[in-house]
Parts: sequence; structure tokens; C-alpha cells
Amino acid sequence: MQPRLGLKDGETNVEVWGENFLNFDELSVCNFGPVSVKAEFINSTRLMCVSPHSDVVQKAQPFSVSFNK
Repeated sequence: MQPRLGLKDGETNVEVWGENFLNFDELSVCNFGPVSVKAEFINSTRLMCVSPHSDVVQKAQPFSVSFNK
């Protein structure tokens, strides 16, 4: 993913690279800690999402991608 860090206010465009991504439209999400946001399917190796606001600034938040909410 790029960038690895973002502002706590959110609104950072995050690119996610991988393999064999499928376009599941509304079921595709990026998880920033406990908060999920819609992931935009670009192609089979790339997704985009916009980071949400976070009150956590002392440590990194876990990140994951899900295709089934």
C-alpha cells in the first residue's frame, strides 16, 4: 500500500497492490483498524480507497482489505 502513513483527519488516497483482485463492487472494503471504507476496484492488481478520520495518533492502525464486508 502507498502511502504507509496519512493524516489523522483522513482523506488520504491509498493505493493497494496485490494479485487476483476481483471486482465485487460494494462488497470490497479497506479496513483501517475498526473502520471500513469502500474500496474502488482499478484492476486485478490495484485498488484505491480513501482513509477515514482517526483519533489514534500514537501508533499505527492495522490495515486489511476484504471482499465480503
